[in-house]
Amino acid sequence: RAELEEAFCIAFSMKGTGMIPPQLLGSAVPVLVVALLLQAPGALSRKPFPKHLEHISYWRNKLFNPEESETFKLIYPDGVDLHYLDKTNFKGYDGQDFVTIGQYTVESRLGLLTQCNTPLCASVDGILGFGWTDRENSAALLKTLTSTDRPDWGIVQPADFMPMKRSFAFTASHEFGELQLGGYDPQSIDPSDTMRMFKMVRDDYGVKVESITYGDGPDAVELLRFHPEGHPLHRSGYIGKFDSGTTCVLVPNTTVGGILQASPFELLLEQQLSGVKRSLFYTMTDLDGVKRSYEIEYDVCVSPSAHSMILGDPWFRKWIVYHDLSDLSRKQIGLARRATQYKLAGEVPLDDDQSETRDVLGGGGDSDDAEDSADA
Repeated sequence: RAELEEAFCIAFSMKGTGMIPPQLLGSAVPVLVVALLLQAPGALSRKPFPKHLEHISYWRNKLFNPEESETFKLIYPDGVDLHYLDKTNFKGYDGQDFVTIGQYTVESRLGLLTQCNTPLCASVDGILGFGWTDRENSAALLKTLTSTDRPDWGIVQPADFMPMKRSFAFTASHEFGELQLGGYDPQSIDPSDTMRMFKMVRDDYGVKVESITYGDGPDAVELLRFHPEGHPLHRSGYIGKFDSGTTCVLVPNTTVGGILQASPFELLLEQQLSGVKRSLFYTMTDLDGVKRSYEIEYDVCVSPSAHSMILGDPWFRKWIVYHDLSDLSRKQIGLARRATQYKLAGEVPLDDDQSETRDVLGGGGDSDDAEDSADA
């Protein structure tokens, strides 16, 4: 659905341990770290899929099989048709069932996949949107986890349900992803770094990027060439959106309607074709008013886009990306270098219940707001 097009996704796999086993951190300490899995409580016996719905039953031998769930509900037979910025296309149907993630069990909507145009479909059953929007019909699991009910879906959670704090962090390797719910794990951060907070732009996990240079020396080449002050199209920054569903880093391959003096991707390509090999350096101003520089190495995948600047998987493989929406009027993004010795939840052997105890920090920062939002 449209709400999910640029949203975070949780992929749940056909493998018993979960393809993307997240680290889950609740609002209390200690908290659980578990592998992600979908469950339908009490749904143990297989029952036939309704005859008129057999054309959407594709879930033999995968982790989640709606045919075996006594609580599964079909919502829209053809409700999923998602197009991502890296050209991935998912198709399927909307369902509703109980989702258990660590200490949280909620009834929620979910998208079940029947086809897609990448090999990803061989290992996942569907998606749970983790983006945020405050619209009533938001498909975000984050909104379900942090609410006692979803009136637009006719869902009321059990009386003993304790909503999750509205914050989370995400990090990843090439093989695994880790979702830290209710805050971030301080053990995951490099001892030489600390969590730097930035103003979140809009609702799509964006930050204001003021500069991208090819290299950081005296001969560094600026790729974000804004018009000077006084020009009618002058901007002081461009929105960079964090998206775990995008394989590469994306930069505009146009001037975005004249907002930029030149195409950033063309400038980058010109440098690379000339044989110059340098890292990309992104500059952003944190909530303390300090300019921070973040390096993306030369060998990272960079792709062109019509207008979007996407901070994709390479960012999550290097940093802990923290999303603090505890105060919806002061939404924030945090960045900290991941500790080299830190093992993601899926990389560490766990007990049979796939859980371990960790502490959690975060939620409700009190830093001053950053300057005005960038214009895309």
